[in-house]
Amino acid sequence: MGAVNLVAIEEYAELKQRHDFLKTQSDDLTNAKAELIKAIDEIKPDLAAAVPVTFEQIKKNFEYTFQTLFGGGRAQLELVARKTFWKSGIEIVAQPPGTKLKGITLLSGGQKT
Repeated sequence: MGAVNLVAIEEYAELKQRHDFLKTQSDDLTNAKAELIKAIDEIKPDLAAAVPVTFEQIKKNFEYTFQTLFGGGRAQLELVARKTFWKSGIEIVAQPPGTKLKGITLLSGGQKT
């Protein structure tokens, strides 16, 4: 039959304890995720009202700051997807004095800095 594992009971007890600990941790994470999703769903209506107003203020401040730092030029912040503000990306369009208007990804490294 082969050798008998004399410490099998102790090994089982340790593994069971580890399993129970990990199961508790997994359950806690599952519950926390459900609570976060619930909180996000509760916040979404407020975001729908607050984000456009806040974005417009940030946009104005960005334009002013850009012109102050560069001594002219133009800069804009634009939402990539306008349907859902909380999922939208932001595109930075800039025109330092003496250059063409283009997205920030098209600027040189020095211009980006």
